[in-house]
Amino acid sequence: PSRLATRLARDAPIVKAAAGHRLATVVAALVTIVSALAIAFFFGWQLALAILAGFPILVFAGYI
Repeated sequence: PSRLATRLARDAPIVKAAAGHRLATVVAALVTIVSALAIAFFFGWQLALAILAGFPILVFAGYI
């Protein structure tokens, strides 16, 4: 039992750091996507809508 407690105590900060890094990556990706869409709609809303229509395909391909 003491080995398990020692391992849990040692691994908890590693898991916490990995989760924080993943969250930061997700937030950065969302900010990038929103910024890119805002710029695209500013310069040409028709093309931005066409690109936005293909976005679900890109998201699906990212999960494969």
